Amino acid sequence: MPEVIDNVKVGALIRALLKERNMTQEALANQLDISKSAVSQNLAGKSSFDLQNLIKIAELFNLSLEELLSQKTNQDRDVISEYERLTRKGLEALDKATPANLRIDEPDLYGKVLIEYVIDYQKTDMFKYLFDAGVSLYRSDHHHTRTVLLKIITFMLEKNLDGVEKTIFDYTKEQGAFDIEDGTQKERVFRLLNKEKHAGTVMRLMRETVMKETMVWSVFKQRVPLKVLTTEAWLEVIARYHLERVLAGFLEVHSDAIYHVRLIDIFRKHSFLKGLYQYIDTIEPFQKGDDRLKLLKAQERLKAIVPLNDAALFEKYLRKGYVEDYNDLLVFLIEGAYDMMIPIAFKQGIGHINYRKVLRVAVEYNRLDLLQQHAKPCRPAELNYLLAHAAADAYELMIFLIHQGAVFDFRNHNVETYRKVNSLMKHLLDKEGVSNL
Repeated sequence: MPEVIDNVKVGALIRALLKERNMTQEALANQLDISKSAVSQNLAGKSSFDLQNLIKIAELFNLSLEELLSQKTNQDRDVISEYERLTRKGLEALDKATPANLRIDEPDLYGKVLIEYVIDYQKTDMFKYLFDAGVSLYRSDHHHTRTVLLKIITFMLEKNLDGVEKTIFDYTKEQGAFDIEDGTQKERVFRLLNKEKHAGTVMRLMRETVMKETMVWSVFKQRVPLKVLTTEAWLEVIARYHLERVLAGFLEVHSDAIYHVRLIDIFRKHSFLKGLYQYIDTIEPFQKGDDRLKLLKAQERLKAIVPLNDAALFEKYLRKGYVEDYNDLLVFLIEGAYDMMIPIAFKQGIGHINYRKVLRVAVEYNRLDLLQQHAKPCRPAELNYLLAHAAADAYELMIFLIHQGAVFDFRNHNVETYRKVNSLMKHLLDKEGVSNL
């Protein structure tokens, strides 16, 4: 790497490479995920690309970082590959050859095959000609087959070319799944798949199974079914990169509720709240006749949403009617101190709440505020029951229940009751006197 980097010359070289590849500054900005104005400033030498972007640019134009910063391009090499010469000539150079006679899958002296140069130079017409001809574009036994496949997949997605599923299936056969190890490349590919124009492709990738032939004991051939990605792997990439359009396809293909608790866990981990709203919008409201097991599973999903502390999300799910037991839900909310959700659950659960059971938990957690809001429907016997479960030092709570008509009914009490009464009396006398009763 040169000791002093000439930003003006490096910018001029990148401009020349863009022109050579018929690539715009806006396209480069999209590749680097920076603004077009930033690219323009850097290309003019007024500022410089950061190191990570310089590395991406070098990779984009098939250069080493040293070559880029030293202003030495592929054209400066002593030996230029015949594949590169052919690519520079363009489609007309291929028109003279019969597709069946083309032999372009053998790596050149730089370890590259023709299709890589075609992609580097952004020769879309040449790419389509070769791809549609059905010729072998790479050797499956080559050491960087997956790299070539990823280049082809990315190029086809960027150019909106038909047939990208076939290449993704080929990658799946090579790798065992569509698992991209390079994080930057993985994000780039899946963000491209998230575009509206690729919605149909995503659905097919989720539905179809790839059959891979393997040898057993080097004697028998065996066909092994492979999925592009497992259900959980799809959820991981959807949540990690917040892919709303891919999620829409997933929810259509994988409508079985068995996956959804895991969906919530994964989306919570990656803070994909929009995805959770989208998921809840697709759920069909509860219908009479739905079995109890379905409701129990739904209530578990609801509990998984609660820790997000998003009241609107909680209420949206609750309104779907998927609650098997409001008492269980309210106890869960009170014990976890999920105060934003408690009033929503009380409101939606009217007519289905056992106040004796729920408010006993409120008493045990000394939640006077909940008693003040919800003790009104309680009968005298229920108020006595709640008073019996108050802690000996929960003075304000006991006073409130007594004002509501509760009494120390000794059928609900034991020796501890006498200590509780004595404690309460002492508190009142120490404070302001028995007139508070």
